[in-house]
Amino acid sequence: MIRRVHAFRLAGAGLLLLAALSACGDSAPARWAVVRRDIAWQTAAPPTDRTPLTQVFAFDDAASADGAWRAAPGAPPASWQDGAIVLAGTGQVDLLGPRGVPLDLELHQRFALRLRTRGATSLAVHWRAAGAAFSPGRSTSEMPLPTGAEWQTLTLNFAALRGIRGEADAEDGVEELRLRFRGAPDAEIRVEVDQIALLSDFDDPAGRGFAQGSLQRAGVLRQGLALRAGTTLAAELPGGSERRLRFALAAAGTRAPLSAVLSSTSGRLPARTFSVQPGAPWSEEILEVPGGEPLHLELRAESEDARAVLLVGSLLLLEPSTTPRPNLLLYVEDTLRADRLSTFGGDLPTDPWLSACAAQGALFTRAWSTSSWTRPAISSILTGLDAVAHGNGVHTRRVPDAAVTLAEALADAGYVTASFVTNYHAGAWAGLQQGFDAQAEPAAFGAAAIHSTLTSAAIAGPLDDFLRAHADEQVFVFAHSLDPHAPYEPPIDLQLQLARAGASQPPPAGVADASRWERDSQAYAAEILHNDGQLARLDATLGALALRDATLFAFVADHGEQFADHGAWEHRQSLHEEETRVPVVLRLPGRIAPGQRVDEPASLRDLAPTLLGLLGVEPPASWQGRDLSPLLASPPGAPPPAGAWPRSEPLLLDVTYEEPRAVQRDVAVVLWPWKLIAAVDAAGDPASLRATALHDLSLDPGERTNMLGRADLAEEVAALLAVARERLARGPVAPGAEANAEPMDPALLEWMRAMGYLR
Repeated sequence: MIRRVHAFRLAGAGLLLLAALSACGDSAPARWAVVRRDIAWQTAAPPTDRTPLTQVFAFDDAASADGAWRAAPGAPPASWQDGAIVLAGTGQVDLLGPRGVPLDLELHQRFALRLRTRGATSLAVHWRAAGAAFSPGRSTSEMPLPTGAEWQTLTLNFAALRGIRGEADAEDGVEELRLRFRGAPDAEIRVEVDQIALLSDFDDPAGRGFAQGSLQRAGVLRQGLALRAGTTLAAELPGGSERRLRFALAAAGTRAPLSAVLSSTSGRLPARTFSVQPGAPWSEEILEVPGGEPLHLELRAESEDARAVLLVGSLLLLEPSTTPRPNLLLYVEDTLRADRLSTFGGDLPTDPWLSACAAQGALFTRAWSTSSWTRPAISSILTGLDAVAHGNGVHTRRVPDAAVTLAEALADAGYVTASFVTNYHAGAWAGLQQGFDAQAEPAAFGAAAIHSTLTSAAIAGPLDDFLRAHADEQVFVFAHSLDPHAPYEPPIDLQLQLARAGASQPPPAGVADASRWERDSQAYAAEILHNDGQLARLDATLGALALRDATLFAFVADHGEQFADHGAWEHRQSLHEEETRVPVVLRLPGRIAPGQRVDEPASLRDLAPTLLGLLGVEPPASWQGRDLSPLLASPPGAPPPAGAWPRSEPLLLDVTYEEPRAVQRDVAVVLWPWKLIAAVDAAGDPASLRATALHDLSLDPGERTNMLGRADLAEEVAALLAVARERLARGPVAPGAEANAEPMDPALLEWMRAMGYLR
């Protein structure tokens, strides 16, 4: 039996779900778990047409005649010397092309050129859609060029051109590229290029007709296979009990319909044909495999277009679990400071649902982020490492592949894993796609959504639909919403609702712009209320699917927000409490006693091991965080288990500032009740560390009194500085953490600036 489930259909009208739901009423659903992700497919019949999808341009005299690449109109014409195209000019030179050669962004994932330059210091890539002109809005940022007379190869991922996804050329294609080489205004520039390639990840050097890797469709990333039309693949499924093969299909590189034909040589499964429409999002399919002998499967891609490619993503083999575990739903609300929630003592009724959830589970009263902005904080949530250890502290870095993520740990434990993120710093751009069977990036929710902070509504429908489609499977869902991140633009009715509540907080003493404080605080509170409503909606879905008691629900913020508390606005301004103290609420009926308040100091790096502890999964040895789940086993008011508590290990917070200030770095060490803040150079040299503030958080939670100058506290200061120096000296767990060298296009630059990350 084959059931079709259109999941992750995140554009347009939303998802169309055709699956019959097995989870209804009060009974708990059957639990299926993943037993294999590494199904070995082999080529049974390669495609007839093996013409490479990659296009390579060489610049000898013969190739120059077609004019595919040329100098810009009005500039000195290009010349050809020793197998290279040569451009020369003053200040800048442009190379246009490929004229008359279709550039298909579905088939060509990367662009590479081999060149050497003199006088040029940067390169920007511009593009235009069919029938359109070049415009400033369709270009990358300028990339620095290597100096020297040697030949160099530069590579650009077309996925980096995020602006394409929100422009007309997302549908119409890219007609032409312009490579603009710049130098000083009066510099004499010479550029020689001897090879340009439009590279396709769907080409297979061995000629098998299929490739393996990361596949993207409508903003959703999946690991899987790409089959050229005419290719047949074969795989052996092991025998045993009833199983389920889950996979997703999409088409690439064609405007013609494409078919996927699935059959078994034994005839135990009749042949089935799936029609895959060009331009459509992923379509998830489920093949119910009967028990018994091993099964030989064949999968064939058919199309009248020889260049068509069938994408087969997230190939999972599932079986009924012998040791069923709860689901995990990890929800991160961006930029949410704990003291603005009524659950954590705030004055306004911003979070009625979260308060009810905390009453059903546990809240952590003393929890800190590892940083004061999203990229390093989310990296800590998903890796169990502090910000120094994972090294992902600026937008040009990413989590190293060597880091084991929470998604990878749960995938190994049999979970189907999915991510819904609306902040680029929480997804693949930050290296945080590792371990997810499906990763819905900001682009999956429409171009306009990434410019709005009310993204909890954008992900609500897809979240509901994913839970319905996987109601009888063991799943880990990571969700991230931007509200209440600036710019604050909540629905007016929610602002009026809070105004009618009558409660308010006075501005901190000494705030110079009281009107801004009042305006932003009210809007911020209303966005919190907006997100709380979406959380209530999500919880209702869990209840309707009889999944509430079978789901560990974890709610957390990545960092907080300043409202001139220490003379600044928004976040990534300091390591003070308003930016680093975060709410943590956990609920798991039958495992976490209701109404618990955990006062033990905790860090976001403790979250992943604690969640695994509650699920009964062994945490990776590389994680730094502690499993705090034993604190939740006792009834409310009981003393914590003896041995590991209270916490004696200091917590480390870290932030590196970029624009608009000069690159610099702060670290903070928390060993309750003490908090030391120190400055260090951008490279993190321990020798440069100097203390800037010391606070007793038990007496001074607002950090108004700097106790650094007190002679009787010199030993405490020295001890905390020693902790920071030792941790900085150890450095990241993977010193070779990958640099994210992809240039930003204007759409991403605009988003970064709108969100306050760049100026």
